[in-house]
Amino acid sequence: MHNLKKNEIHSYIDDLDNFILKNENLIETWIKTKELKDTPLYSSIDIRNSGFKISPIDTNLFPSGFNNISKQGLQKATQYFLQYFSKFFPDAKKIALVSEQFTRNVNYYENIKFLLKALQDTNLEVRVLIMGEESIDVEGLTFFQFQKQSSVIVTNDNWSPDLIVLNNDLTEKIPEKLTALSIPILPNLKYGWHSRRKCSHYKAYNDLIDLFCIEFKIDPWLISTYYSKCINVNFKKKEGLQCIAQKIDKLIVEIQKKYDEYQIKREPVVFIKPNNGTFGRGIMSVKSGDEIINLNKKMRHSLNTIKDNVINSEVVIQEGIPTIERVEDYPAESIIYLVGAKVIGKFMRYNTVKGVDNNLNSSGMLFAKNLEISPSELLLSKLATIAVGYEKIE
Repeated sequence: MHNLKKNEIHSYIDDLDNFILKNENLIETWIKTKELKDTPLYSSIDIRNSGFKISPIDTNLFPSGFNNISKQGLQKATQYFLQYFSKFFPDAKKIALVSEQFTRNVNYYENIKFLLKALQDTNLEVRVLIMGEESIDVEGLTFFQFQKQSSVIVTNDNWSPDLIVLNNDLTEKIPEKLTALSIPILPNLKYGWHSRRKCSHYKAYNDLIDLFCIEFKIDPWLISTYYSKCINVNFKKKEGLQCIAQKIDKLIVEIQKKYDEYQIKREPVVFIKPNNGTFGRGIMSVKSGDEIINLNKKMRHSLNTIKDNVINSEVVIQEGIPTIERVEDYPAESIIYLVGAKVIGKFMRYNTVKGVDNNLNSSGMLFAKNLEISPSELLLSKLATIAVGYEKIE
């Protein structure tokens, strides 16, 4: 693997897949030494493949696209949920699945239906709970509102769970209803976007990858991304833009050095992302710091807030990976879904109006389902999920 010649770099992903298959037992043994009890209940990993490198670019701990997973994936999800609960929460009999409070997002509720089915098939008693007071009417789903009573939560018909599974990413804060409870909450409340930061995950992942690459003699750049961050940003008031611009230009120089090393004939790109939050909000790709300094008012306004109108005050500058993946001849990226650290399935996000250097999680996106997972995607998604347990969260 480490003997890969520079002029053969565009066949790198095939070489990586072959290397993983050849060393499968050694790699699995190594992975088991790194797994922690804090491995999240479930996750989704966005992976970009440029042909000359492949890496996770985001790890979501409150995934909302389970409805794009196949029936076989549903069966795996049930199996792995049962294994997870049996290992860590063997006394749990009743589960509360706490959803987001969307009222018009049909696809989101299809995701909840998948999760509800997967959890119910473990023979546990499961109910879907909503945080707000507004009633929701969705065909095929019954929602229960709940209140906190002392250190437990109770629904209006006096039902109380043994375990809470969150499918609400808590971007703004931890709701009072979920504080100081005596029952377990998965994922842990600290992983809500009110406190979790992408740069903490990137560091944990890159540190894990460094160890992996020392063990297996691989250049870590080929399966990870460079990144930096800026705080105290206000796009509306043009505060912190100089910091972002400087770090963009510095990162471009670092990426260009690797491009030169591997004789990659293309212009580097970086992504500007909120350091917290999902749903593709507040993201743009740039090739120089000047693009940030010269943002027009409309673009600054679109970058200024994320989900729940939270101000985008911290940003990550992350190395961009131009995708070579295509679906219907449109640029695409893989999304891998896991329960625990076990993969249940994959679908691809593709976009009919974006380019290979752009954020595909935006207007124009569609999904391709029932796709085969490559050995490299399988490995990197596992490592990204395991890395969550090593994140430093304040």
